[in-house]
Amino acid sequence: MTTTVVRRRTWARIAIPLGFAVIVFGAWGALIPLVGPYFDFGFDTDRTWRLSEQHWTLSIIPGAVAVAAGLMLMLPTRGRIGAWSAVLAAAWFAAGPFLHPLWSHTVAPIATDEGKRAALWVGYFMAPAVMIAYLSGVSQGIRRSTTIVARPAATAIRAADPAPTESQPVSVP
Repeated sequence: MTTTVVRRRTWARIAIPLGFAVIVFGAWGALIPLVGPYFDFGFDTDRTWRLSEQHWTLSIIPGAVAVAAGLMLMLPTRGRIGAWSAVLAAAWFAAGPFLHPLWSHTVAPIATDEGKRAALWVGYFMAPAVMIAYLSGVSQGIRRSTTIVARPAATAIRAADPAPTESQPVSVP
């Protein structure tokens, strides 16, 4: 008789707050270039709500992808797709500023001292990238593993098998 063992991963409810956190970090990454100058936290401009090519390609698009991925992480049927989409958005947040000079001018923060320049790089790109990648990885790690064991039903007992007999004491001479 053969036994079939099937292992599959299922959705867990703890993915909901993780998906929500991915949405928050994605929204932060998408909106910080637009509202950052209100708080003297501008990257390539000191004007608020200015949509430049840098904003679109480095912040708004990966932020929107992360928000959509966070929504998918919350759904039982789209968790895996959402996690991979979030990882791609995080990778673009991390690598985009370094690849941007290949097709346009250099990305440079508007800061007078090194501490603020480092805070701008971390706040705009690295922190959202790390947190989105981490949360999407955790959401995949918490998926429940279910093992299903399926055995075929016995259809008939073979006629050649003898019926069980009662045990009788045996005397040894």
